[in-house]
Amino acid sequence: MDQKISPIPKIEEDVLNLWQQEDIFAKVVEARKDGKQFVFYDGPPFATGLPHYGHILQMAIKDAVLRYRTMQGYNVPRKIGWDTHGLPVEYELEKELGISGKKEIIDYGIEKFVEGARAIVLRYTREWETTMQRMGRWVDVTHPYVTMDNDYIESVWWAFSELYKKGLIYKDYRVSPYCPRCGTVLSNFELNQGYRDNVSDASVYVSLRVTSEGKFKDTHLVFWTTTPWTIPAVTGMSVSPKAQYVIVNQDDKRYVLAEDRYKDVFPDDPVESTFSGSELIGLRYEPPYSIESSENSDRVVAGEHVTTVDGTGVASIAPAYGEIDSLIGKQENLPMVQAIAPDGTVKTGLGLPGEGQFIKKADKEVLADLQHRGLLVKEQPIKHTYPFCWRCGTPLLYYPATSWFVKVTDLKDRIVKENEQIKWLPEHLRDGRFGRWLEGARDWAISRDRFWGAPLPVWECQKCDEFKIIASAQELDADNDGEPDVHDFHRPYIDKITFTCEKCQGEMHRVPFVFDCWFESGSMPYAQHHYPFENQDKFNPDQKVGYPADFIAEAMDQTRGWFYTLHVLGVSLFDHRAFNSVVVSGLLQAPDGKKLSKSLRNYVEPEILFNDQGVDPMRLFLFTSTTLGEDYRFSDMAVQDVKRRWLVPLLNVLQYYQLSLKETVEDQSTHLHFKPVDNWIKARVHEACAQVTAAMEGDDIRSPNDLVRACRTFGPLVEDLSTWYVRLSRGRKDPAFTTTLREILLQISQIYAPFFPFVTEHIFQVARKNQDPQSVHLCLLAQDDSWQNKDVLHEMAVVREIVSIGRELRTRSGIAIRQPLSKLEITKHEATHLSSEATAIIEQELQIEKVVFVDALSQGTTADQAGKIGLDTSITPELKNKGLANNLRRVIQDLRKQAELQPGDTAVVRVEPLEDHVAELLTSQLAYTALSKSDITNTVLAESEYSTDSGSITIKLYQA
Repeated sequence: MDQKISPIPKIEEDVLNLWQQEDIFAKVVEARKDGKQFVFYDGPPFATGLPHYGHILQMAIKDAVLRYRTMQGYNVPRKIGWDTHGLPVEYELEKELGISGKKEIIDYGIEKFVEGARAIVLRYTREWETTMQRMGRWVDVTHPYVTMDNDYIESVWWAFSELYKKGLIYKDYRVSPYCPRCGTVLSNFELNQGYRDNVSDASVYVSLRVTSEGKFKDTHLVFWTTTPWTIPAVTGMSVSPKAQYVIVNQDDKRYVLAEDRYKDVFPDDPVESTFSGSELIGLRYEPPYSIESSENSDRVVAGEHVTTVDGTGVASIAPAYGEIDSLIGKQENLPMVQAIAPDGTVKTGLGLPGEGQFIKKADKEVLADLQHRGLLVKEQPIKHTYPFCWRCGTPLLYYPATSWFVKVTDLKDRIVKENEQIKWLPEHLRDGRFGRWLEGARDWAISRDRFWGAPLPVWECQKCDEFKIIASAQELDADNDGEPDVHDFHRPYIDKITFTCEKCQGEMHRVPFVFDCWFESGSMPYAQHHYPFENQDKFNPDQKVGYPADFIAEAMDQTRGWFYTLHVLGVSLFDHRAFNSVVVSGLLQAPDGKKLSKSLRNYVEPEILFNDQGVDPMRLFLFTSTTLGEDYRFSDMAVQDVKRRWLVPLLNVLQYYQLSLKETVEDQSTHLHFKPVDNWIKARVHEACAQVTAAMEGDDIRSPNDLVRACRTFGPLVEDLSTWYVRLSRGRKDPAFTTTLREILLQISQIYAPFFPFVTEHIFQVARKNQDPQSVHLCLLAQDDSWQNKDVLHEMAVVREIVSIGRELRTRSGIAIRQPLSKLEITKHEATHLSSEATAIIEQELQIEKVVFVDALSQGTTADQAGKIGLDTSITPELKNKGLANNLRRVIQDLRKQAELQPGDTAVVRVEPLEDHVAELLTSQLAYTALSKSDITNTVLAESEYSTDSGSITIKLYQA
């Protein structure tokens, strides 16, 4: 163990070369081809940027689980995919071209823009593949599924047509979350991905004069809003019929608002009267702006959504710019006024304040106008949560637009029920974050008014509004020549295809929408195989072939992303969940809890970390430091720490095994003589193997795959192996020891190969014999039940507890461990049936001459708190000399390390001054040979000072 071990990155490089030269991955695939299939779905990442630590975490999780299942004998297809469509790609291209928004894209040219998007989507695939290879992730990169391929798009069309046949697709004009920069609606789960906290906006209170005759005439309704830009589009006010309202007098005006809220607005003004909100319903008021009015507009209506928790108890209704507003507008027949252009600017030509400006900038103009007209009661800043576009970061608004929807609300009961059968890790996500999201699921807006995406396969008649839904490329063959009329299914090429309406003979044009890219990624289970057009032997949901997945894994944000779309599409198409088991990880953060950021320079680049610390140390950190589902506090120092504590000691044991082989004395007998400690370490490894199996498998194949629980067995096992078994076996040169150590190293390499594939492969290659498989990853995981021995585990646990107590007693007495003591007393009922081998370990570990079993502890011993173990701390001259010998041995060993001597290398020790009793110890107890002064060279290799009772001595190590 004195030799330097190879740095882990060098070990990993050698292992990668071995895998490549021997084509190990292909051999693993071939070896398992007849096994039962373990179905895995790989969520497609965007390859428009380099992989970061979040991606690397997912690579590690997926690779570990798939390696584990492969070593169980399963056939595990590993098909990778690339997400190539959608706003992320378009936004990236817009930045490169220096353009922004739909109008500038159209001016640039849709065809040129689409071709530009195609050119950048797979820009970084080579870097991704390099990272995956360096990570040790085994995956098929030669046959990926790519969402922009025609075959993939055709399967997406089939899925859409199937949903349409089931009555689950519809078109609607409704108010939806909308990005004005991107010019398209977003789904509700995309909306949730972009919320930001502590956004600063204006909180304003505005008064409107009541014009209805009666006791409320000329009073002023006070409403509250944090979106002043919506005020010009307000066509109604709503109040809670059940709440109490008041009239407050201030100067010469009378203001109406909720009783629970008036003190926040008029803290010092008197209340004139109190009444029910129902009395306000039907009142007419003078609108702040009159863009469009009718007999139904500018009146007070009932609003069950109105609360008196904040605001004024009077809520403005702008039907064009809010979901609830739109519903109430439809119920009450309030006009829908559009004061905002699709690009998020105030429309020009309407005489509105802030015209031509973006809504957030227009807020100031609106407030200034209201102030000038005496309608602004109060203004103050507010910090609140506001949604932004998840891709471009633009503030979102609710906006009326035509969209195509999946009727998720019709599926709600079914998707909730199917989720109950999924095994989630962490388990609380099933009924918590994901379950609650399903219970509140809304219809899914799947169309995007954009350019780079799978086009919706919908043609609409220009005369009678009849629809034609196509389900395959074959249906694009309008001229019946056996080939689709276009060879690229993207815009603008497919937009050129027209059909004749069968109903009225009018011309049908494709609707100008593309799919939400989440619909595409959620279609990967079948689209990756071009189902149902081919590969029905690989994907057949009726026969449970390729569906559902046995396992998927992504980060926490996908609970409202890919996990959701997979589940919804799976249930809607096949009436069955899309996956049986899912592992969800948290996010990686810097040690201070901040997001990992290049601008903050708070992390080491992955390539540098791999070259400095290695991949396995990083995997070890990821699989042991944090409970799955929680966020990681990540740093290169944390990775270095787990490497130092666990991987380096294991490699030291491997090195000790190699050295021991050279010194092993041949045993001429037919049977090896194993010691109890050999049986103990075997039983200990069996125990760890059983714990890993329980963590990964659970009760059936739909397991939790708890990598953290599995890998947290690694550290204690390495510690037991290195600091207990190997230390207790120091100096052994018998083949039983090296045989045991070899078996243990091989077993450990197999147990943990899925999780730390490089170091374990290295260990396996060193310890394997010709009859063993070529790679540890070709082994089948199996427990050797002949190693199971609970009795020996229990006995060793008792021994280690006694040793621990004995060390505490030594510490309390101030006696170093190298000073031998005469005896340790143990009450009989505390150590029943301890074998002689067990007591020998206690004597060795505690430097005790003898362990004595007694009915009661003797007077004068230093006892533990329970009074069951006592240490005789008296030191005789003979014991003192033995302690001195031990200390001299330790000093000399330290000098050998300083001199970088290897086991077997000889040297000369010189002690100055050499007292008689020291000389006696060196020759008798340490078995050194006395030499004359002439035998000593002048080359001093190392030296040290040591204090004895009679004074200080110098110990020098000379070259032999």
